[in-house]
Amino acid sequence: MRIDHTMDPSGDLVLTLKKPNAPFSIWFSPTNDGLPTTMQLSTAKPVFGSPTPLGPTAAIPPGGGNKEAKTEDTKSVTFLVSSRHLMLASPILKTALTGPWAESVTGSDERLRRIGAKDWSAEATTIFLAVVHHRWARVPREVDLELLCKIAVIVDYFRAHEVFQLIAPVWIEKIDRAFPTKDGLRAQILWLCVSWVFENAAIFERATRVILETSFADMGALQLPIPSRIIDAINNRRRLVLEGVGNGLNYLAEKYSLGTRGCNLACSSIQLGIILKKMRELRLPFHPGCHLSASFKANPFNTLDLDTLLSRVAELSTPILYEKRPSSGAQGQSDESRGQCEEIVRHACAKREDRLDCFVEDLVKRVRRDHLKGLQLSEFVDRREDMSPRCD
Repeated sequence: MRIDHTMDPSGDLVLTLKKPNAPFSIWFSPTNDGLPTTMQLSTAKPVFGSPTPLGPTAAIPPGGGNKEAKTEDTKSVTFLVSSRHLMLASPILKTALTGPWAESVTGSDERLRRIGAKDWSAEATTIFLAVVHHRWARVPREVDLELLCKIAVIVDYFRAHEVFQLIAPVWIEKIDRAFPTKDGLRAQILWLCVSWVFENAAIFERATRVILETSFADMGALQLPIPSRIIDAINNRRRLVLEGVGNGLNYLAEKYSLGTRGCNLACSSIQLGIILKKMRELRLPFHPGCHLSASFKANPFNTLDLDTLLSRVAELSTPILYEKRPSSGAQGQSDESRGQCEEIVRHACAKREDRLDCFVEDLVKRVRRDHLKGLQLSEFVDRREDMSPRCD
């Protein structure tokens, strides 16, 4: 029997990784019209769910692989491992290896049992098994974000978090120092997966905040071990930002249309027109006096990411207006003479609340402070056992 990697020379179990290095976390492009319905990552097949018993013909569900699979990597990779080490590290494997398949044997060597896995990254699987077997000389001190996420997928599937409590923070710290705050949306979603699996609160908060700031649609089928409750929380907070901006601008538009904001008809009319044009430009629904929650649930995306959207809204400003006023020398003169002594002066709203730019400045600050912020890991980690990964 061919053994590619020996984790334990006295091992009693052969793990065969079939079709290694399948595509991992493929980033879907927006739809043809440029308006995506969801942001999606994908793996080759749905990965997570209730584990199936392992045996001589059973396979561990797939778990990702390299971004670009190579033809020569499609062969199987075999590992000689210790069932005792696996059972100590993983309750999933303990159940499987002591369950109905415990007495199964295959091959000419009757002492060796076999289990199978499929599609995982061969490199990530090797590192995972090396850590589980305490083969530290074979464990790299540095990995990149892509590889770390592939390892996290396997760790989470087997519930082997405890074994990685020491090495995972070392990897995370070195990667985090080497990358800027905003690595791109796909990278932040990989960070979200890593921070969830290895329970890093600071990176979890940062990743969810950057995803909120840079997302242009709801998060969808990521095919990563991120619970649906976290994805729903990000999407709900994103809608709160859209609702906050839309409701604020619709409220102000209603006030200008009713004449309760603005110094006079010309002042309120011009500022109302500016709001309407900006909302149309940003594809924000215009329904003065109505709450927009239903609108954003039905259409939860925009052509811009939220950070850019708020920056564009912040560009709204009170226009420079001029009006005719009697000149200082017109006092005491007749109406006809006073009309000839009018002067054109720059209009200035007497009240701060009448100024469009003042309202918008307060609106953007309030939305950023209340809604455009990262999630707290502590709100979810206490309920880890109650949550299942999303695989839609």
